Amino acid sequence: MDAKKFDGTISKFHKVGSIVLAMIFLLVLVFAIVSSPDLSETIKDAAAQFLPDDSVSITPDINYANSKDKQQTGDLYMPSAKVSSAAVAGDLGRKNPSAIILVHGGSWTKGDKRDLNDAGTARWLAKQGWIVFNINYRLSGNGGEFPNDILDVKRAIAYIRERQKSMHLDPDRIFVIGSSSGATTALLAAYGITFAAEPSEKVMAVASISGPTMLEKVAANPYLKTYLQGYFKSPPSDKELAKLTSEMSPIERMQNAIPTICVHGDEDRNVPMEHSVELCKRLQAKGIECQLIPVQGAGHFIGGMSRNLALQKILDFFTKISDEKAERPKETIDVSKTRSQ
Repeated sequence: MDAKKFDGTISKFHKVGSIVLAMIFLLVLVFAIVSSPDLSETIKDAAAQFLPDDSVSITPDINYANSKDKQQTGDLYMPSAKVSSAAVAGDLGRKNPSAIILVHGGSWTKGDKRDLNDAGTARWLAKQGWIVFNINYRLSGNGGEFPNDILDVKRAIAYIRERQKSMHLDPDRIFVIGSSSGATTALLAAYGITFAAEPSEKVMAVASISGPTMLEKVAANPYLKTYLQGYFKSPPSDKELAKLTSEMSPIERMQNAIPTICVHGDEDRNVPMEHSVELCKRLQAKGIECQLIPVQGAGHFIGGMSRNLALQKILDFFTKISDEKAERPKETIDVSKTRSQ
């Protein structure tokens, strides 16, 4: 066989081999989708980001801090009037849509509002009739060292509340959802930590998805410890880090805590579920409502169908808390009794 014919034969084999490999890949993908509902839902969510959808409108890259920093921006997801009306109808004391501030994770150093899971979550929530402000915020190494990331979340809350009329939202029904390190940031912003929250920055309840609440335990993990050290303007020594992580842990900052719901995978190896279990125990001991939603078989990342089911539990909790407040009679003072004393 001459060289040209030999090369041609090899080329044909390469083409056939490539086709066979592609077919095997497609078969494996189809099998994975069929056998894994979570993967199927994740792929659907990915496709949904590129398909027209008149039930939700998105206004991207709104700067909520009156700055030129592109990190301090959010994408506003607005449900259509039809979706909003259907969601509001029959909900006790609710005349306008409620709002959610969505805070992405990423070990305080990375992550983005347009990551698939976060953008998919924002769209899904908006389709349920909620206004969603899916935000970026300053990250460690780029001005987001403690407590600047928390201040950014508080600014985003204030931004939404200040525009209640133009957005036709209920200013008393604003909530926060955070994932992973974003859950820590969301909890600290919602609880007010060491600096009191302004009235415009207060929220009704907060949700933590796979959130670290005991940062001294995170610091004990050699891999995660490096991220925590970078969370401060000056990298602390081991002794200083132990003190700082104890002081800034949500579990130690409950003076102004509010109703909380925790979603956590029972197989999370990065941030074990004990973080959420212990937070709920301590909140309940203080008489503050806390609900724990364990996700069976899930690790640190909760996606697909499991995520959507968990999000529905969060919305149910938020609605329950807001309805309880609507039912609660307003405190009044009997002037005649006051005068007689």
